[in-house]
Amino acid sequence: MKLKGRYACVTVNASTTEKVVAELNKQDLDRASDVLITPVFGSDGWQEVTAVSKKYTGTFEGYYDPTDITGLAVLQDSMEEGTLLNDIRFYYKYATEAGKLIHYDTPADGECCGVVITNLKTRVDVNGVGEISFAYEGCGGLISRTEVLT
Repeated sequence: MKLKGRYACVTVNASTTEKVVAELNKQDLDRASDVLITPVFGSDGWQEVTAVSKKYTGTFEGYYDPTDITGLAVLQDSMEEGTLLNDIRFYYKYATEAGKLIHYDTPADGECCGVVITNLKTRVDVNGVGEISFAYEGCGGLISRTEVLT
């Protein structure tokens, strides 16, 4: 994969003909764990926690490009139709190793693997520049892979 953005990009249709979502300029990926709190009765008073399930959420935003029918339109359609977007990747350029790229994608197997677009926001500034942002929640696993930039 050749990174299309300076430091990051989002792609759809990753397993077939991977398409970059155009004009994105910010991207956040938040990975977290839900925890089970162990009762502290009879202990030294400090609670103990155990990670029981992992989850991920995120946002991406950029300039609205109505001509991006293979990237941006896929995200919009997913939101409008309420469908699971199961062929998406999030790329980040490594800051610590030159020439390396990390990407997160959903596994190909499993019933619930992908993201659900939970929010779509559009705005236009005083100069007429259209902006768009998406929020999502992950469904199923998220795999981290490292590859060499081409």
